[in-house]
Amino acid sequence: MKAYSFFLSLFIMLPLAGCNDGSSSESSSADPVDGGNHIVWEVDNHKSVVGEAFFDTLRLRVREPGASDWKVGYHISNFDYEWGYNYTVKVKTVKVDPSLADAPSVDYHLVEVLDKQRAQEGVYFNIEVGEPQWLVKTDVEQVYEVYGEKFSCELAMCEAIDSLMQQELSVDLMFTHSTDSSVPLIAKQINCSAPWETFGEECFAE
Repeated sequence: MKAYSFFLSLFIMLPLAGCNDGSSSESSSADPVDGGNHIVWEVDNHKSVVGEAFFDTLRLRVREPGASDWKVGYHISNFDYEWGYNYTVKVKTVKVDPSLADAPSVDYHLVEVLDKQRAQEGVYFNIEVGEPQWLVKTDVEQVYEVYGEKFSCELAMCEAIDSLMQQELSVDLMFTHSTDSSVPLIAKQINCSAPWETFGEECFAE
């Protein structure tokens, strides 16, 4: 009789144990952001072009404080980035589901902006437009878009850009920062232009 009672109790407890396992698994699937690690980055005052799966785009340039070289190709969620400013930010790293195709292995989420300083005047940087469709003329006179970012130019410069666009050439442009946040970039110089097929060889071969 005692043996029978023991097995009956064991039979009842097994489903309960299964329920406990389920609740434990459910609680571990909390927001993954809460399980991330904090790091501090410096963010540069301009972005650089990176190639992604199906298109090129502009991404942040970041480095750890004290490092000399910038790392390119980053995106920080919830970060209201402005061209022309140097930042120090705290971010949280979050591992991404490795089964997601073409997804990065880690996401970065803004925790806090620690510092924001306007870049010095006279900062120049290059943006390469390998595929001509990423250089677009807007409805506003002397205002264009490169990878979705607005820029302005002086009349002679704009006319030269118009000519390159009509020829559907790839182009390497030099920019500086504008004080107009709605049009944050100013095109200053055409460094090089060439057909798409020979752009890399003609403009960047060492």
